[in-house]
Amino acid sequence: MRDLFDQGRAMSPALIRTGTSALSVLLGVAGVIVFLQGLGNLLSFNAPVTGIIQIAGGLGILLAVYLVVRLLSEAVLALHRLNDRLTVLNSDFATARTVQDAAPAKPAATKSAAKPVRRTKAKTTSKPAEEKPPAEKSGDDKAAKSTSAAEA
Repeated sequence: MRDLFDQGRAMSPALIRTGTSALSVLLGVAGVIVFLQGLGNLLSFNAPVTGIIQIAGGLGILLAVYLVVRLLSEAVLALHRLNDRLTVLNSDFATARTVQDAAPAKPAATKSAAKPVRRTKAKTTSKPAEEKPPAEKSGDDKAAKSTSAAEA
């Protein structure tokens, strides 16, 4: 979440708690007003059931709004803490990488050092490969498998 006035800066946890507290006070005031209205309807004897429903419904809705806002603010605070931890880990990895890069490099090989020998495939001759006669088809499968294994 971003700050209201400076979009480049993240919102602080204290500001989120302050906003949640202010909303809690406003919902509390609204709850007192709903309760007094319901109590007035209940004591007027004109519509006592309406007063009970007004008290229960009004306080229930306000409590539900309060709980939703409270849970969402806690989720934002948890994400804020997670972002802080990831930032610290990222800086730790960055410093570890720069320390590794700053380590002295191994000395370069001198000209007198022997160069590694390259291994190349052996040159083939222009002779055609000997063809092996196909295995006879008899009841013996082991002989056929051994000749195919020998060819591979």
